Amino acid sequence: MNKKPDNLIKPLSGQTGGQVTIHTMPERFFFEKPTAQKSKFTGILILSIGAVLLLAIFAAAYFYFSMTPGSGNAPAPADTGILNNVTNNVATNNAPAETIGGNDATNENNTDHNPPVAVEPSFIEAEEDFSSSTAAVPATPSPETATSSSEIETPVPTITIEIKAAPDGDYDGLSDIEETLLGTNKDSGDSDGDGYGDLPELLNLYNPAGTGLLVINTSIERYINSKYQYKLFYPETWELISVGAEDSIMIKADNGQFFQVIIQPNSGYATIEDWYVKQFEVESVKSSQKIYKKGWRGIKGENGLTIYLLPADGKNIFTLNYNVGADNTSHYGRIFDMMMNSLEIIE
Repeated sequence: MNKKPDNLIKPLSGQTGGQVTIHTMPERFFFEKPTAQKSKFTGILILSIGAVLLLAIFAAAYFYFSMTPGSGNAPAPADTGILNNVTNNVATNNAPAETIGGNDATNENNTDHNPPVAVEPSFIEAEEDFSSSTAAVPATPSPETATSSSEIETPVPTITIEIKAAPDGDYDGLSDIEETLLGTNKDSGDSDGDGYGDLPELLNLYNPAGTGLLVINTSIERYINSKYQYKLFYPETWELISVGAEDSIMIKADNGQFFQVIIQPNSGYATIEDWYVKQFEVESVKSSQKIYKKGWRGIKGENGLTIYLLPADGKNIFTLNYNVGADNTSHYGRIFDMMMNSLEIIE
């Protein structure tokens, strides 16, 4: 490396003796950073925090609007039936559901998913072709028998139990105990040999044990009710008890089973079908339950042991009941049918 000649080095102006004065920065400024650099860092930090807050606000707003009921972004609820509809109704409006059968337009425009409401059962008008009054041996027992007409104004559900069939040695439809009561032959379906079976004769009120009408049979007695002006046949040896000034009668066999006839007013002169539907809260009357005999319309209860009859004048409902007791055996099912067939209004 070449050096410049000494004669080229000139002393600084204003200086003598060739001496140079050097000024240095005070020590307190050695470790301080420039102010511009600190301001830049602070700005970046503020922007970052602001961006995070802004994103959080956007996320919260999206979540809120997407979950609000009625929003276009809300997913449609799955069709899961009544339970889902009830849940939607409670969660969205807490309003009571409208009764079905109200304003049609209101129901069609109802978007609140209100749960359906049960509709009151309505009566279906019965056809005029009533079935025969002859019935098979009942399959179920009746409820405990009432002792006055007021006790049957609000019927109670019947407990269904199995009814045992009574012994019938000749298989003619009459139980052996009924054959003994009537004086017929337990080993013959036609005891008097007149060509007519014992059961058809009994149900048509003829004497199965001999000639003539059933009333000739010494085992059968006629009962006449003077208050309601009706009459019927019943076993002569059974005990007959009148209850409530002839509003109800009980006809009791020696084995504890009994028949009962209860009379109650037919308020409003309802048809027997309308009365039955209202009393038992059913939708309609089954054709197998309908009974018709001259001057009467009736319905046999589903238990088979209770019959409801309305005479032509429509004034009173006649309830006939067969109580089989704890034995649960229909020993007198055909005698009960005979009693129903013999019921007649006295003109």
